[in-house]
Amino acid sequence: LFGRLLLESPNKFERSLGLYTNFICGNNFLRNQLLKVNSKKNLNIVIIPTCVDYDIKWEKQYDSHADELVLGWVGSSVNLYKLDVVIPHLIKFYEYVKFKFVVISGENYKRDVPFEIQNLKWSLENEKAHLNTIDIGIMPLRGDRDEYGKCGFKLIQYMALGIVSIANAIEINNEIIDDGINGYLVRDYNDWSKVLVKAYENRKNFSSIGDKARKKFENYYSYDFYKPSFLKFIDHVYHEKNRLEYWPIIIKTRKRYTYLAFLMGLYSLYGIVVLSIALYYFVPFRKKRKGIIFYPYVFPGSNGYLVRFQNFIKYLEDEKIPYRVCNVRDNSYTLTVHRTSDFNRYSYYLEILWKRIFQVFEARKYEAVLIQRGLFPFYYDQKYPMLENLMYRLNRNIMLDF
Repeated sequence: LFGRLLLESPNKFERSLGLYTNFICGNNFLRNQLLKVNSKKNLNIVIIPTCVDYDIKWEKQYDSHADELVLGWVGSSVNLYKLDVVIPHLIKFYEYVKFKFVVISGENYKRDVPFEIQNLKWSLENEKAHLNTIDIGIMPLRGDRDEYGKCGFKLIQYMALGIVSIANAIEINNEIIDDGINGYLVRDYNDWSKVLVKAYENRKNFSSIGDKARKKFENYYSYDFYKPSFLKFIDHVYHEKNRLEYWPIIIKTRKRYTYLAFLMGLYSLYGIVVLSIALYYFVPFRKKRKGIIFYPYVFPGSNGYLVRFQNFIKYLEDEKIPYRVCNVRDNSYTLTVHRTSDFNRYSYYLEILWKRIFQVFEARKYEAVLIQRGLFPFYYDQKYPMLENLMYRLNRNIMLDF
């Protein structure tokens, strides 16, 4: 019902990509997909993968005399099912050497297996300490099309701490890992147990492999490395001179513009609602505020919010670029609601939708806009670009991070 009320269509995100000209892409695969649906000549694209800022003091210290081998995985609870693809290979590897499997996530992962699965509750505070308990970090993928757009964040987390990592050889994973030097790649899905054995037999060199992994992270996947690219991109958009005005209906006066924000309806179902909002915003046009307004897709308190968004903000502060962040809810509350009834969840989605509508109207006051993924922060609405179309009429100077 909620989806029908939002006039769902399977092409929402693809349609929204056609609206913009400024993009931050997590990898080259996403960039190439973007170019297939957006043929504008003036595209401004920068590649920035998801980074971390782990301090050197958290670097993994391998004990060559340790008796127990610990494999590990870190990720969100919605991706726990991806571990199922590697379980048969872990069972086979367990016949070769005994180990413990640590899962760091928001929910427990339970399977009927001969080896011990230790579930550690993820949090920003204990993430690094939990990761330090593992000897080999794994990133198994199923080969689905959507996985080609992944930015290798797990690998970057492992390598930033100097942890030996093993991953399927898919897209960006091939760029991050130099096979056999700073980690291991699984080129065939049936070779997981073989690669695990290969890594284990080279365990005396785990410290050396981990050091090379940490160095690769520092040189290519740290915030310091991507700071110049980020600021250059922001500077290009923020100081762009030839921007389109907000609304197609613009009335010019001697000192300033006056605009008529009077929509007859986003769609027939929302006509009355949008009409009321338009009347509320029927005010004289004011000069744009200097600054950038941000619309995060993820929530404060989540790892995605920190690494993909919050840690870049300090660079704007260094450059004295004013900004405003439009959050909707904190991560812990969102997770709590998602564990309750469907009625509570969909009521929550409606609450977020209303909040986002009013936040979108604020975009008309700012020099530039940065949207993370989409304006409605749930995958359930990766459907029809209702809010994105509204945003496009309010401010054309938009950056999209995906």
